[in-house]
Amino acid sequence: MQGVRARGGSRSFDKNKIYSPSIFAIPSKGFIQYASVKNEKRGYIVEFLAPVRENAWKYKSDRKAETFQSAGYITATQNILISKIAVSKNIFGKDSHNSILALDVNTGKKIFETDLGTKVPVDITNGFIDEANKEITVFGLYYKKGDKIVKDKSKGLFAYALDFEGKIKTTKYLSWEDNVNPFLPMDKRGKSNNPQFLYFHDIIKTKDGKIIAVGEQFYKAVSGKAVALKMLSSIITGSSRGRLQSSSKGGVSKLVIGDLSLFTFDKDFNLEGVNFVEKSKSDFYGPSDFSSAQVIALFAKIEGAFDYSFTQTNEDHSIIIINYLDYERRTGEKNGYTLGAINYVDGSFTTDKVKFDGEVDKVKIFPAKHGYVCIVEINHQKKKMNTLKMRLEKINY
Repeated sequence: MQGVRARGGSRSFDKNKIYSPSIFAIPSKGFIQYASVKNEKRGYIVEFLAPVRENAWKYKSDRKAETFQSAGYITATQNILISKIAVSKNIFGKDSHNSILALDVNTGKKIFETDLGTKVPVDITNGFIDEANKEITVFGLYYKKGDKIVKDKSKGLFAYALDFEGKIKTTKYLSWEDNVNPFLPMDKRGKSNNPQFLYFHDIIKTKDGKIIAVGEQFYKAVSGKAVALKMLSSIITGSSRGRLQSSSKGGVSKLVIGDLSLFTFDKDFNLEGVNFVEKSKSDFYGPSDFSSAQVIALFAKIEGAFDYSFTQTNEDHSIIIINYLDYERRTGEKNGYTLGAINYVDGSFTTDKVKFDGEVDKVKIFPAKHGYVCIVEINHQKKKMNTLKMRLEKINY
């Protein structure tokens, strides 16, 4: 399908269209939003929202397609938008596979769509575009054939490089067991302390040719507090014969979010090292006890529950700043928030921290000019209006 022009402004309600909760900025151009739409099966719309109405456009999947299709953002420049298209024969995603869709940001016209096939199931999480070398790189997790991406553990990491015509130039697979575990710390039993799951937030190519992938550890666990509340509720109400019950409104499981993991690769995606940044664990309660850790992680990302916040780069990518927000358990003083910055400069990592007073109830951080972070401190006052303080904080790198 070709891109078609769309009118800007407000949208009318359409019960057959469900918009993604996230929008993605293309600096100096506009914003990208995705929607799921009812076709013969289920299709998608890629919509470009432009400040000038005449520049807006929509790209729609084939209405007569006999497969279920959904679209998601991977990366973009001011000229090219890269999206991943998930295609499956049924709504449950069995035998699903991905394709890579490239659209012209200025016109909405398709540049190419490359089907990745089903031989090696992959979950594309991130990517970047090298316009100087006319190369597109997509990165993520690969699985054993027959595994379910939303349920089973991945086998390792993958990276594909494509040219601007959609031809796959190189493929790279790094298994957890053979390629990644040697870089991980050992536990007390002498085994690699491999994180159960990783959510990759970003991937950046640096000026010196290195590639940095920013991941955050997570796993599913049972909440002791939720179990106690369920038992108490059962005793009080006498319901369910004292058995624990799970529901979307109050399950007993949670997602535990752990340390940050920084993977450094060379230009050919050979792994050179893994750096772990320790921080306090945080909990997120998902929609249902029956949801897998991977599905709950998607909800956590939408809700902003991960501690990773954003990555800043200068124009030539010689200085990379990865920002996160941690709620520290402090000894001898009140717990409180800390802004953490992981800096990559001249081929090495350094860290910087900004500690907030324990009296601050809530902290939000936003990107500012390079090397600075916009900090918003919120205090909830009893019988008074909440107070809000905003300032710029310089990051030392």
